[in-house]
Amino acid sequence: MLRYFLAEGYGGPLLLLWSIGISLFLLVFGSPIYAVAWTVVAVTLGLWMTYSARGNPKVWERLVRASMAKRFPWHTLSDEALQDIVRKSSGLVAEVTLKVYGLRRACGSRDELGRVLAAASKLLDLQLELVQKAENLARGLSQAVSGSQVGASMITDAPFG
Repeated sequence: MLRYFLAEGYGGPLLLLWSIGISLFLLVFGSPIYAVAWTVVAVTLGLWMTYSARGNPKVWERLVRASMAKRFPWHTLSDEALQDIVRKSSGLVAEVTLKVYGLRRACGSRDELGRVLAAASKLLDLQLELVQKAENLARGLSQAVSGSQVGASMITDAPFG
C-alpha cells in the first residue's frame, strides 16, 4: 500500500512539498529544528493519507490486480493463447477477491468467504501449473517432431468432455 501511495497516490506531491520545505528551512533560514518539525509533519501526513486510503475500493482493486500479476506471472509464458487463458483466470480471481472483500465489509468477517477465496486461488495455482506443464510438453514435442504444428492451439482447440 505504501508503494501505491508513493507511486500513484498523493505521495509524490507530498515528497515534493517536503523537499521544498526542507531546502527552505535548511538553506534559506538555516534552522534544522524547523526542518525536523517539517519532516515530522510530512511523515505524519503521509501515514494518515496511507491509512485513510485503506478503505478506498479503487486502491484495493489496484493492489489486488498487482498482487495477482505478481503471484501468477502470465506474461512469462511464451505462447500467447496460454497467456490469454491465465490472464483471464487471474482477472477472474481478482474479481472474486474484490467481491469477497466487499462482502466482508458489508456483512462482517465470515469463514465461508475466506474458503471461497482460498479455493479460487488454489484453482488458479493449479491452472497456471498445468499451463506451464503444457507449454513445456509442447516445447518438447516440437523439438522431437519437427515440422508439425504443436502448441497451445492444439490444447485450446481440443474437445473436452
